[in-house]
Amino acid sequence: MTLMIIVAAAAAVYGLCFLLRCATHALPIFSGLTIAAHLGAQSLLFAALAGIASGIAVHCLGHWLTRGRVPASVKICVLLSFPGAATAAGFQIGVALTEIAGIDLAWQPRLSLMTALLAGCCSWRGLVGPGQPSRTQVLPNGG
Repeated sequence: MTLMIIVAAAAAVYGLCFLLRCATHALPIFSGLTIAAHLGAQSLLFAALAGIASGIAVHCLGHWLTRGRVPASVKICVLLSFPGAATAAGFQIGVALTEIAGIDLAWQPRLSLMTALLAGCCSWRGLVGPGQPSRTQVLPNGG
């Protein structure tokens, strides 16, 4: 029993670290899983492929909309939807951590909200942060 608690706590901490590193990808993963679950009754292979395609499409579209020339209202909607999904996932990880640790129920919402806000901030930083560094072309002979 003690080993299972230790393994569960390690998995929850790893899940939190993984979530914070990949917070920007929360919405594409949720959309892919939703499409796959909805189409799962038809064909498992079709559902998996549609889920993967949906997740990749949402991810690429979100990054293109935040970095491209689009109206400010569209950018604001995208910038609010991506951290929203990460915040929801962060809250659930916080709930799992507090339940595993056996923390008092009075502290559970506070700690879960802290992890939710942390995940949302990481997602926001991933969207509006600097993109890939531009490569400068070095011409031979200093020209």
